[in-house]
Amino acid sequence: MRIASVAKLRHLWLHNRVARDVLIIAALIGPLLGTAVYFDLFDRFADFAWAHESWKIDEIAATIFFLGLGGFLFSIRRVLDLRAAEMAA
Repeated sequence: MRIASVAKLRHLWLHNRVARDVLIIAALIGPLLGTAVYFDLFDRFADFAWAHESWKIDEIAATIFFLGLGGFLFSIRRVLDLRAAEMAA
């Protein structure tokens, strides 16, 4: 019985991209957050951006953030459009 459950989990892992992606992201969040807190990365970035104000690094970082947010919202809209098209078909 145990072998069947392991085979089922392996099948889900290999064939269910959503579950695999969620598990990978969840596994990466902890170490990345721990590293950022340990090295105090945001304050280092802020100090660097302040020291090099003429480079406009803070504006570039904000632009990248908002582009990512816009891409996320765009993907949600596309998923909703896809679901509506599937329902209509």
